Amino acid sequence: MKTSSILSSFAFMGLITSAMADTFIMKDGTEIEGTILSKDAKTYRLEVNVTASIKDEKVVNRADVLRIKRTQLDLEAFEKIEGLVPTPDYLTLDAYSDRIKAVEGFLKEHRGSGKSRSAKRMLAQLKEEQEAIEAGGVKSGGKIIQASDYKANAYDLDAAAAAGRIKSLVMKRKYLAALRRFDEMEEEFSKSNAYRELVPTMQKVIKSYLASVQQQLTSFDARQKKREVDLDRMSSSARKATMAALMEREAKMKKSYEREKAARVGWITTYPELKDTLSETISYGNSVNGRLESFLKSTPVDGGRIYRETMAQVQASTKASDAKSLIGKARSAQLSQKYMDLLMGAAPTE
Repeated sequence: MKTSSILSSFAFMGLITSAMADTFIMKDGTEIEGTILSKDAKTYRLEVNVTASIKDEKVVNRADVLRIKRTQLDLEAFEKIEGLVPTPDYLTLDAYSDRIKAVEGFLKEHRGSGKSRSAKRMLAQLKEEQEAIEAGGVKSGGKIIQASDYKANAYDLDAAAAAGRIKSLVMKRKYLAALRRFDEMEEEFSKSNAYRELVPTMQKVIKSYLASVQQQLTSFDARQKKREVDLDRMSSSARKATMAALMEREAKMKKSYEREKAARVGWITTYPELKDTLSETISYGNSVNGRLESFLKSTPVDGGRIYRETMAQVQASTKASDAKSLIGKARSAQLSQKYMDLLMGAAPTE
């Protein structure tokens, strides 16, 4: 065999060894995780992790080893990054940078891994998307929309993305998060078709959510009485310890409740032990229901169409005064400031 072939074989074996971690199952039942640095007829010399950043060496007697379980480190590492692609809609540039660094880190740490080709494809996709986002595009509906197309349809695209996120939360039964996102969507996209189409679904969510909270509110007094009875049945020391734990828990819940109230959160976190959180949620939910009923009876305003037509007219105008007049008409549709800024940014300057 040629020297170069021998060296290549050893290099290949080195890559395999570097990608392997060993778990030594000892005869006394303990386990030691480490990488074999060297071995002889009686011992293994291992590199073991003392902490995440500190390594040490340990000698293990072969006679004490029951068996060795080997794991490919590159496969474990790839499992941690393979979910980075496909990316979610509307990912920020910073989030893209973080994902790119993670994939680049894998490729650097695990050269020669069988997963390198997949990681390189992931890296290329992430960089391509990041470049499009940097140029003003967005990812919506799982597709990259270039800057010019996004600018022309920004209101409808963003509204549809917001509705999609809410529907996903509803599907996962994360109703409180969905309701809070819906409040945010109302502020930003109440003039969109996506919002109007989502309202009936959210009315059902509100009805179901309020029914659950109402049940807790109805049973509140009975639950309080039962707690008192249970406490009375305890020994003095057990009752004292339990009361202290309950008071500490209630203090934390009250602090959280007060923090949300100060932040003007509409759908506050409900706690079965705090009656105010239950009654206030019922009250707020009923007010939202009334508002949504009135909204559905009102004349629809297609904010997406207004934005889209105004953008096309502003881009076609040659005078700043004409563009300003067009934008003024769009303002009457009460589009949020972000979309007014996009329209003004497209206007010519004199």
